[in-house]
Amino acid sequence: MGDELWRLVFVNNGLKLTIEGSEVLPILKELAESGVHRLVCGTCLTHFNLQHKKQMGETINILEIVTSVQAEALFDSMEDVAAKYGLDLERLLTDLETAILAD
Repeated sequence: MGDELWRLVFVNNGLKLTIEGSEVLPILKELAESGVHRLVCGTCLTHFNLQHKKQMGETINILEIVTSVQAEALFDSMEDVAAKYGLDLERLLTDLETAILAD
């Protein structure tokens, strides 16, 4: 994951940055073009009745948001383990996936 921006998650009032009329839409679209994933809370869109005004991003639910954050934390932990023991991270992840699929 590193220090590079790779994902933006818009929840609560933050999702208003993703709707028509938002002054930051051009910037968010540029980020998307550079590979940054944009996730928008669907429950929040419904709460604010803004589903029809969303201009960008993938609409997801809170479970998907939490899962994506947990997956990031797991990956960061695996990065730390690989660095600590001088292991190749890609090899470690491949071996882990092989072991999981074998069960």
